[in-house]
Amino acid sequence: MSQTRRILKNAAALYIAEFVSRAMTLVLTILVARSLGSTEYGKLALVLSVMAIAQNLTDFGFSTLGVKLIANEPSAVNRIGSAMLVLKLALGIFTSGAIIVIVLVAGVPGDLAWIFVFNSLTLVTLAYTTSMSSIYRGHEIMQYDAYGRTGIAFLTTAVGALLILTGHGVVAISALTLALTLVNVLYMKSVNDRQRLFRFEMPRSTEYYGVLLKQALPFAALAVLVAVSFRVDSVILGLFESTTAVGEYSAAYRVFELLLIVPAIFAGVLLPTTSARLNSDKESAYTLTMIAIRYFSYLCFPLAIGVALLAGPLVTLVYGNDYPGSIVVLEIMSFTVIPTFISSLTANVIHASSRPQHNTYIALFNVIFNVVLNLILVPLIGLRGAAITSLSTQTLGLIIGTVLIARHVFVLPYWRSMWRPILASLVMAAVIVLFRNLWLLPVYILVYGVTLYALRGFSKRDQEILREAMPLRRKGEVSA
Repeated sequence: MSQTRRILKNAAALYIAEFVSRAMTLVLTILVARSLGSTEYGKLALVLSVMAIAQNLTDFGFSTLGVKLIANEPSAVNRIGSAMLVLKLALGIFTSGAIIVIVLVAGVPGDLAWIFVFNSLTLVTLAYTTSMSSIYRGHEIMQYDAYGRTGIAFLTTAVGALLILTGHGVVAISALTLALTLVNVLYMKSVNDRQRLFRFEMPRSTEYYGVLLKQALPFAALAVLVAVSFRVDSVILGLFESTTAVGEYSAAYRVFELLLIVPAIFAGVLLPTTSARLNSDKESAYTLTMIAIRYFSYLCFPLAIGVALLAGPLVTLVYGNDYPGSIVVLEIMSFTVIPTFISSLTANVIHASSRPQHNTYIALFNVIFNVVLNLILVPLIGLRGAAITSLSTQTLGLIIGTVLIARHVFVLPYWRSMWRPILASLVMAAVIVLFRNLWLLPVYILVYGVTLYALRGFSKRDQEILREAMPLRRKGEVSA
């Protein structure tokens, strides 16, 4: 199997799983928001924002480090995976216990306290499933992870919908989440038992734990800082505004998150390849990165402009007429798609380089800037302030990352890749303004695609990449 086909196969598996997972989450979010109201949904959203930060603290960067180490040294998977699993379980138990103690001591109200308790316990089970996921990704056989995530997503939505329809609330949804993480543990274990990809071996020396912790520290700091940067807006809204405002903001954010599947998936799939190429053939790594930037540009610009112009009918269709604040948030947040898409690739290059700590510095800047600007804008303009802060933070982070890559790795000439999708998106925007209707979405996509093609946005090399990605089915020839 060619490298292009392997990358696209893994990306397709993870993309489908991620899309299904987030789509199912969005369906459940809609049911909660419509059935229980923005206040109850705001409670769940507030807890999930805190838990997103806690999950990254528990992971401690091992998910990314594990992929990198296993991809570079597959024969050491048992040693790497075992130490990683022990450390993540220890961190999961500690973090989960700390959250429960804080909730009890702080006297958090009953239903909110139970939501915190159930979600915090998932940190322990996730320590195992995320460790196995890293092992699969390090071997570049990511379909098993995809199958598990897809199945859990369907179960969560189906059973969650049943709970809501039978009169249960967000506490029951949180208990369901915990139960299904246990199911995922059993699934991951059964797959590993069949495939024999990893065998647990207690490391003979505790020194290796220290080595892993030191190596993971830049990734851990980065993961926690990124989580804080993405989630602190909801927490600050909870401090200055009501849980209703948190619910409206989170409702729009759920739609926005659905747009981030593509960069998240492809960045993860490209990491092993980029890491290997950057160490042996920098020109090849540059070419791969620029191709990815061009394709990402083809997606992010029309997405940003289209969602901004159609935010009103989109939010009304999804959540009804009771979430006016979500429309304003989505109009602003949609443009965050552009720097987020591109920065996922710049972060990948920095991860694969000899200076992965630069991503940590960028994330630290993002957090400080995000918190300060949120504290200034949220009390003044509420939801709009949180959305503007998110857009500003991601944009500045991309600029800093691009400058660092130019200084230490290679220059990324964005304009070569972006001017065509920008022009095509503006043509599409004119059509949307003239004929604004959500049901004309296929027409908008067609206008964009035809304009991009007319601007010669697709080359012969793109056709070659597509052919490489397709399995061979010629007579007498079997696809590798």
